[in-house]
Amino acid sequence: MRAPCRVVRGWGPRRSVSRRMGSGTGPSSQADIPCDCDSDSFVEFELAMPPGHHWTNPSGHAILSNRRTRGSGARFQTTDVSGYQPERKTIMTTPLRAAVIGCGTVSYAHLWGWRSLAPLVELVAAADLSPEARQARAAEFGVPQVHAEAGEMLERERPDLVSICSPPQTHRQMVELAVRSGARGILCEKPMALTAADAAEMVRVCQAAGVRLALGYQLRSQLYNRQAAQLVQDGIIGQPLFARAICGGSMISTGTHTFDLLRYVLGDPALEWVMGQAVFGDPPYWDGGPAEETSATGYYRLAGDITALFEGGEAASAFHHIFLEGTEGHLQIRPFDEPKASYRRFEHWDWQVIDPLADPEIPPLPEGAPPLPDDRPGWDLDPGDECHPFRLEMLELVQCVRQGREHRASGELGRASLEAVLGLYESARRRDRVSFPLT
Repeated sequence: MRAPCRVVRGWGPRRSVSRRMGSGTGPSSQADIPCDCDSDSFVEFELAMPPGHHWTNPSGHAILSNRRTRGSGARFQTTDVSGYQPERKTIMTTPLRAAVIGCGTVSYAHLWGWRSLAPLVELVAAADLSPEARQARAAEFGVPQVHAEAGEMLERERPDLVSICSPPQTHRQMVELAVRSGARGILCEKPMALTAADAAEMVRVCQAAGVRLALGYQLRSQLYNRQAAQLVQDGIIGQPLFARAICGGSMISTGTHTFDLLRYVLGDPALEWVMGQAVFGDPPYWDGGPAEETSATGYYRLAGDITALFEGGEAASAFHHIFLEGTEGHLQIRPFDEPKASYRRFEHWDWQVIDPLADPEIPPLPEGAPPLPDDRPGWDLDPGDECHPFRLEMLELVQCVRQGREHRASGELGRASLEAVLGLYESARRRDRVSFPLT
């Protein structure tokens, strides 16, 4: 029987990744890592190591176990497995090029997020019709190229990653332009679109081209919410039966955020039907789309025999509050309060604080990265910029592009969250129950 080997997993600049393997007493041998000491390109690797061997850096210091080297960005994990044959998987060899369409308020988070992921990502360009807006963002973030037209920027720069921060009525067109330019990953801000047909076409176009489409529902990436979702899936409250969600502001903008978070924590159950009522204010249009409601209420049926009550509009009393009731307990999420997430089981009844998920795959901030301002509403969701959900959703898109997998806020999931609100509007218009999907 073979003795267990230790697998070393990690990522980092090639010249900072350990390059030699030895027994400690015997001679060292060259490691099977695609390393080049003169290269700063990043690799993700996985290698099996026989017992008694160790990894060292070029200076001879052992670097096994969980570790983050802030100067180089290298990090490592180990675990025991059987077998001796080394395996490797090269994921990152050159930075992905990122560009941003639209230089309004939310673009700050996207520009900051891409910059904060250097050297995994290189921020290369931004586009906006306003000369003042694009020049201001270029000065703030050192964007090397700015353009007036998104199509021109995409054609000239050919970015791998595209953030779409333009008004929602332009999102479908921007997605189509990005796909045609050869983009590999797209992060589109919410609301995804203003019609179910446009959202469905955005998903179809990206799937046909093999492009990873993600929606700007960063609450899915917040570490508290990720841990809460895992606890629900692990049965901490038993079988979910009832959910209540509250979100002030426009249902199609902030409301889709809240409903998306609700579905995420529940494991993304399919929507079945909604009965809705909405009272609209004046003026009748918001950014070319539906008005911001004075109040809106939806009663939903979701797969798994789950019912949900959703309250929104200007009259709503909270932002992104979620309350779940299951057969064995309760769970609540309040992103802007303390504690941000908690649960209680019926046999104890006392509320237990949910700590943020510990994610060892989050890279450190690069030296000189600008801070994300904490005076903007909704941006102070996690302690420390390194773990901010804006950054984490962008990091995941990088990983999805490299690994060929779907994002936790994929286009298909985002489309369902948009339809939840559009279905409420349609139910209010018809004064009848509306079934899903809408398209």
